[in-house]
Amino acid sequence: MRFPSYALTEYQAQNNSKASARLGAASLELMSLSQVLALATPAQLSEWQNLTLNYVPDRGGIELRAAIAANYSGLSADNVVVFSSATEALFCCIHAAVKQSDRCTVITPCYEPLVKIPESIGAAVNRIPLRREGEEAAEARWVLDGDEIREAIAKSNQLFINFPHNPTGALIDHAELAELVAHCETHGTRLIADEVFRGLEHAEGATLEPVATLTAHGVSIGSLAKPHGAGGVRIGWMVSQDAELLTRAVTIRRSLSVCSGTTDEWLARLILAHSQTL
Repeated sequence: MRFPSYALTEYQAQNNSKASARLGAASLELMSLSQVLALATPAQLSEWQNLTLNYVPDRGGIELRAAIAANYSGLSADNVVVFSSATEALFCCIHAAVKQSDRCTVITPCYEPLVKIPESIGAAVNRIPLRREGEEAAEARWVLDGDEIREAIAKSNQLFINFPHNPTGALIDHAELAELVAHCETHGTRLIADEVFRGLEHAEGATLEPVATLTAHGVSIGSLAKPHGAGGVRIGWMVSQDAELLTRAVTIRRSLSVCSGTTDEWLARLILAHSQTL
């Protein structure tokens, strides 16, 4: 197991503290702990104040997994594994899914781990760039070349997608996602979706169905951080119908964070209960 280095993360580590303003932040305005606790009932506040600072099960507490599963139609807590961030979920998922002999296709530009982790395993990575359409800035949009991605799927063991897209904000529509799923099923290609920005779409009806609900070969990676302004609550998750893949990811996690903490999981449940309001 090799740990890749990330150029953007290193750049941010060296320069974020020097900046007077951050114009490229990838999350909402951060919430304070008092704002979060203001959402709690008296009974919940009593529970918070008496919380034991303990470990939780390595798959995540059943209450939190059930709360996450409620956002994935037809799936249950058994289809969810909680991690200490979406990045950890991606790391464990990719190591559980990808072999050295595999061919992976990644839509670029992208969050670096989507490319760097498969490469660190030794897999061949094929990059499919989004194409810019429109000459005028106000009309410009980023799109996926359907013919190019179909050809790539036919030669790939895994396809990695990320919509809403980081960093362009691009979003495919429901029909395009359905076509990706159909092609992946035809060719036995695992579809791994980084869905950490899901819920931040501007247009009504634009939110895509989670990939994990659409195909047994699908994986959805989610996070509390981006759509809720709660990056300090270190909770991410992996959702899939593939029980064996989930188990392999948990085994890998035991060499990393092992499990989450009771405070993070409790706050995550409270935030998820008020997700739409937030």
